Amino acid sequence: ADVAYLGLAQAVFSPHVADHERLLFPTVAPSDHERVIEAGYAVALSDTWNLRPDLQYIRYARGRANRSDALMLLIRSQHSF
Repeated sequence: ADVAYLGLAQAVFSPHVADHERLLFPTVAPSDHERVIEAGYAVALSDTWNLRPDLQYIRYARGRANRSDALMLLIRSQHSF
């Protein structure tokens, strides 16, 4: 059967990560948090094969507000044996 899905996630980095990054890279803003929204649809092509086009939007990529956001389109193929 076909299935539509939507996912939301947020990763919050430990303050220890930011402290470590400040020591290693003093001119770069430290990592803080990252947010991901994902939507997709699984299409059953047969009993053993489905394709899943998937769209992901990543806000604050790599946990840094000074990074550009990312938009990715994926096509996944799943086979069962």
